[in-house]
Amino acid sequence: MSLQVVAVGPSVLVQDRGRPGWAHLGVPRSGALDGPAAALANRLVGNAPDDACLEVLLGGLALTSDEGVWVAVTGARCSLEVDGRPAGFGEADLARLHAPIGINIGAITPAEIAISILAEIVATIRKDRKRERDGATS
Repeated sequence: MSLQVVAVGPSVLVQDRGRPGWAHLGVPRSGALDGPAAALANRLVGNAPDDACLEVLLGGLALTSDEGVWVAVTGARCSLEVDGRPAGFGEADLARLHAPIGINIGAITPAEIAISILAEIVATIRKDRKRERDGATS
């Protein structure tokens, strides 16, 4: 399997987690600008957390492969095409997306955090139902 770079934008870099802990010897930390996004991309495709990623700054990267590959696009919003067709989440999809992070109840343990997330889900469902009822009566 091989990837071929067809086109690049202003900045496409190969980045890993960098070199933390070496500044006293003059080695900068470096690494991916958005470390959590790089780690998520690696996790989504089954790579080790320290594996390198392609970091695309300011858009513009076209790749081709000689066989099917897994690709994860994480970080800031961007347009994505696969075989010339739009792919990924569009603005309409993102507008419908809700990722509960939990109601602030001072949760500390995993069980308490789970309860806070469930509480937010219940509150969201109730709010949506109320909105539907109010819209149906007007």
